[in-house]
Amino acid sequence: MRKALNENPAVQIALIGVLLAVGALFLMMRGGGGSAKPPSAPAAQAPAPASAGASASGATATTAAPAPVSTSVTAPSSGFEAGPGLPRRVLASYRADDVVVVLVTRDGGIDDELVRGSAASLRSTPGVSLFVTDSRHVARYSSITQGVAVDRTPALIVIKPQRLSNGVPQAEVKYGFRSARSIAQAVRDAAYSGPERSYDP
Repeated sequence: MRKALNENPAVQIALIGVLLAVGALFLMMRGGGGSAKPPSAPAAQAPAPASAGASASGATATTAAPAPVSTSVTAPSSGFEAGPGLPRRVLASYRADDVVVVLVTRDGGIDDELVRGSAASLRSTPGVSLFVTDSRHVARYSSITQGVAVDRTPALIVIKPQRLSNGVPQAEVKYGFRSARSIAQAVRDAAYSGPERSYDP
């Protein structure tokens, strides 16, 4: 057989043709041929919602979205009993029908220091009891701070007088810097007992 391959050119040409045919068949089976069916395009997927820390290229940014300067939320807190989480003086002021103001600040914060100064005028306001605490000691007021979900400082918590709360203590928290006028207005709002008015254009 080897002698026939070496001496006969016709056999050599036939063998080369067979090898070329096998190679072409192999390429077509692997998808290299022009008649092979092209792969179907992947189904379109809805884009995932962008998160606050992701950029358009998909890279995660190192800075988070800034917190709002001030927000407010109203929420009732129940189970007002003196003890851990509620100082006796706070409960006494509430039961005396005062507007109770609890200011939570952080030592060294610029806004925190300014709002402490703004709130100082409440100390001489009749019918208002002011309690100021550092964030490191916020657990002493946890019955109040957890009720309104305090999550940053400065936090100004204003509790309605007992006579206006229908038996369930009600508090409002406002964040960020507050001027003395803004704090006084928050106290007036908490003590207001007149009819509720709605804007009707």
